[in-house]
Amino acid sequence: MRTFDILCLTPHLWGDRVRRLQHLMRVAARNHRVVIVEQAANLTEDTPLLSCPARNEDGVRVFRPADRYWSAASVRVRSSLRAILGSVEHENLVIWIDNPRMLPVVPVDSTVTLVCDLANPMATGAKLLSRADLLLTDGSGGFQASRHLHPRAYLFPHAADIEHFSTARRLHQDPPDQSGIAYPRVGFWGTVNDRIDFGLLEAVAARLPRVQFMMVGAVERAGRERMTSRANVHWLGARPYADLPAYIAGWDAAMLPFARNDSTRFLSPPQIPEYLAAGRPVVSTGLPDVLHPYGASGLVRVADTAEEFAAAIDGACRGRSAEWLATVDRYLKALSWQSSWAGIEHLINAVIAERKTPVPVERRARRVESRVPMTVMH
Repeated sequence: MRTFDILCLTPHLWGDRVRRLQHLMRVAARNHRVVIVEQAANLTEDTPLLSCPARNEDGVRVFRPADRYWSAASVRVRSSLRAILGSVEHENLVIWIDNPRMLPVVPVDSTVTLVCDLANPMATGAKLLSRADLLLTDGSGGFQASRHLHPRAYLFPHAADIEHFSTARRLHQDPPDQSGIAYPRVGFWGTVNDRIDFGLLEAVAARLPRVQFMMVGAVERAGRERMTSRANVHWLGARPYADLPAYIAGWDAAMLPFARNDSTRFLSPPQIPEYLAAGRPVVSTGLPDVLHPYGASGLVRVADTAEEFAAAIDGACRGRSAEWLATVDRYLKALSWQSSWAGIEHLINAVIAERKTPVPVERRARRVESRVPMTVMH
């Protein structure tokens, strides 16, 4: 295994909430130096970078631009990155981006390995994607639709912090803001925005007046305008990642009442493996990445109309079978952030090795693919 340094450019705040990037980079930092530049879309040619020592954890160093505001004047960042590039091994440098907005920010450098981990590669132009050495995505729908855009496209589905969420199976004490709410309870966590089917939630809550619906997550403006005021729907707001197992421990089932529209067409809900690790039955609308593999394998109940969704919730609240839980645990064994990173690390090492041993362009993709371990899904 080669040692390489990783420079992540993300438009998000590293400490805002725990995303796929945080999970992967914390695993990567066990063997590699990892530097995060948060809010990197604000970088300009002469913007200094400030260290965020309070946010350094698990070996990850975090920087942010001194200017927190968007600047459309320049997105050339060679000078901006010079301070931290000097502290990494440039020969084996990997630049990692998790948002297409970052592609114009990445310096053009043939000695750098560029990894694009994008939820929806179709939203990015093929010309920009052609700069990437590896294109990763988290959902089968987005992967199938975009694999023609890049010769080295790979699917790495959302994993789960199984150790963290499985504690919900043993917890018996409710958080204070949930303890006074009656049973049965069905919950959701995630950002409340226009991806939520508010009409469906309203109709299901009306059909199941005894069921209490827990909505945990920050509410964006688009969601705030459509929140239902039904007494059995409880808007609990954003809660720390560390506290989520305690909330779901008090739920009979979990749900994903997502709308089916353009904004969810390639959505691969990261909550599903987390809900399953907590041992809770899951009801979801039929997004493509829910139907396969979760719906097809019986791991998740899929329903789209209010009547079907209510019936599925009613069934989920009746309990879970030992057989279902055993199926869940078998599925989760192969789904961890550690195994995902092992597959990605293998691909990166193959690209670096190939760069050091030049081969004809038409043979590069074939050589990299031949080195991909069987655990990598593509």
